[in-house]
Amino acid sequence: MAEFISYDVGLTAKLLRFVNSAYFSPIQEIRSVEQACSMLGLKNLKNFIFLLAINDYISVENPKLWKRSLVRALLAKSIAERIAPDFEDAAYLAGLFSLIDKILGVDKISFLRDLHLDKLIINAYTGENERLKQILDTIS
Repeated sequence: MAEFISYDVGLTAKLLRFVNSAYFSPIQEIRSVEQACSMLGLKNLKNFIFLLAINDYISVENPKLWKRSLVRALLAKSIAERIAPDFEDAAYLAGLFSLIDKILGVDKISFLRDLHLDKLIINAYTGENERLKQILDTIS
């Protein structure tokens, strides 16, 4: 992953800025992509890259909705951590995309299918996965 990230200067800069931010407060400055990837771990690194990728779609006109989506993602992950650990990643992404229809003015299910997201996440919105649907209902 570190090698892949290092091919993109912008992504590298954003990653290093992120891991050296006050949120993490590292004891020593993280100076390499390898250190940053090790620090975050695969799951958090995946979420970070996914957030950056979706950021291209986000309209500047809706910063409150974007922030609310992030809060929902973190809440969904936290709830899943306690009641359904197997669904932690899916809950995070389901929370993150919970307002995508309002942010972009698109049909949520079609948009998520076009992104080729895991069917588990789509099923959270259709109700086919009751556990994730409960988590979405709670964070909403």
